[in-house]
Amino acid sequence: MSIIEAVRFGGTGQLSHRVVDVDSSGTSITISSDKREIMIQNIGTRIVYWGGSGVTTTNGLQILPKQIIVFANCPEDFKIYFITASGQTSKIAIAER
Repeated sequence: MSIIEAVRFGGTGQLSHRVVDVDSSGTSITISSDKREIMIQNIGTRIVYWGGSGVTTTNGLQILPKQIIVFANCPEDFKIYFITASGQTSKIAIAER
């Protein structure tokens, strides 16, 4: 069974995308200066945890494999931190507009 969800990117602007590796030492991303909406998908096979600068596997919110999270109306300096469990790695795909 597939679940299809429409994600609305309002207004105008060029969509950009990238892939970022995430591991147990942590990774952060900052939204590009000309973007305001960001969609993140866990394209790896391990759980990725996200949150603020002190994110851990205990206090972070989970992004399961194939799961997508969306942030809209982001400020210019919007930063998110990601981490995996010890010894694990994953990848996240990021689309910004």
